Amino acid sequence: MGDLVWSKSMGGFFLLDILVTSENELLTCGESDDKGWLIKLSMDGDLIWDKRYTPPQNEVMRLDVIISDGNGGYVAAANNFDDQAGIIMGLDSSGEIVWSRKHEGVGSAFFSDLTKFQDKGYLLAGQTYPPNGNFERAAWLLKTDLQGQTGDCPGDPYPM
Repeated sequence: MGDLVWSKSMGGFFLLDILVTSENELLTCGESDDKGWLIKLSMDGDLIWDKRYTPPQNEVMRLDVIISDGNGGYVAAANNFDDQAGIIMGLDSSGEIVWSRKHEGVGSAFFSDLTKFQDKGYLLAGQTYPPNGNFERAAWLLKTDLQGQTGDCPGDPYPM
């Protein structure tokens, strides 16, 4: 059995993803008080900063995935549960929003994974539900450019 190195408990709801940054720090995301939550910690678990993101109408939001953008910032895949939309957000190194886009698929949509794509855009995975109310979900892949936009369906700018 290994020895416990450290353990932290923070006043939020839950955390879903973690990234070791190029600065050798930890970045983790999830939900706190119905807001998207992003926390930066030292490798010893000491808090550097935390941010909470609130959609325009104060809806329930969760950050599900965080990755590096390769330029010192980050990209997050988030979900707005009241608006039933997936959100992709570009963040600077301090967690400030640089850009954000809302994508709704064919009706309701939710993102569950995110990766940087070979041509320097992003690929998101998730599910979408048709607007007819029958709740027959479908797997969904969405390819975006570096600002979270797609060709024919750029996604709505999403201020927070």
